[in-house]
Amino acid sequence: MALALTPFEGMCGFRPAQDIASFFENVPELCKVVGEDTSSAFCSAAKSAGTDANSSKLVQEGLKDCFRGLMHSDEALVKSCLECLCNRLQKTPGSEDLDCSQLASLLLRVNDQFPGDVGCFVIYFLNVIHLLPGQAMFLGPNIPHAYLSGDCVECMACSDNVVRAGLTPKFKDKENLCSMLDYSMAPAGSRIFPSTPGKTAATRVYDPPVPDFSVSSSRISPSSEENLDQINGPSIYIVTAGSALLSAKDMQEPLTIKRGSVLFAAAGSEVSVKATGTEDVLLFRAYCC
Repeated sequence: MALALTPFEGMCGFRPAQDIASFFENVPELCKVVGEDTSSAFCSAAKSAGTDANSSKLVQEGLKDCFRGLMHSDEALVKSCLECLCNRLQKTPGSEDLDCSQLASLLLRVNDQFPGDVGCFVIYFLNVIHLLPGQAMFLGPNIPHAYLSGDCVECMACSDNVVRAGLTPKFKDKENLCSMLDYSMAPAGSRIFPSTPGKTAATRVYDPPVPDFSVSSSRISPSSEENLDQINGPSIYIVTAGSALLSAKDMQEPLTIKRGSVLFAAAGSEVSVKATGTEDVLLFRAYCC
């Protein structure tokens, strides 16, 4: 799960089938790197499935074929097609019927950062998500995602593997990637994960549909004090703004904490935080119980 600290831009999960089909119809370079026959087959399946396209097994298999075609496309072809696409986008800014112009600036930006990388074409497959500070997106198992800009707090379950697709100089395990992904399709809005009120007005809770962890954020105004909930499990705290004094039942004296402080609290700890500076304290807590 990624919780935005600043305006944040990322990608998460595959777009609705009709959106991807529309890109195939409007971006010839995308069809070329994926494969003309493969992209055409996907468009036909999506059109035939109609409103059920996102959940259709046939459409999902077609999407898998398209994504595999992209990932295994010849590097020279990818670079050539990206160069051609970028040149056209720069010559025809603002065109609505060519190259899906709402993504033009993003395509140019990621290609500038990772020239010729196959991941540049992934923006036509994945939802582009914009978060405001305090909003979050949940990254379920095997859901493809990327962080493009902005700062966030990320919390994840224990894991010993990262399989990369693109926009990276690191190793890309293409075959494992294509075989393990969840090819379900959904609108961008469905990937934004809501928070719920905590026990006080200062706290919001992000409780994803997994047993591994939850996250809370507490914004404590200057000179205010917040008593944090006792939880029947361990917690990890990180301070991303402000300064404060942290007290716990078994501590002899308060601990000074500030931006960048990271703390561990045992299960059942009674913790209170009193803001001491002139700005709000922003405190995130990852826990399981």
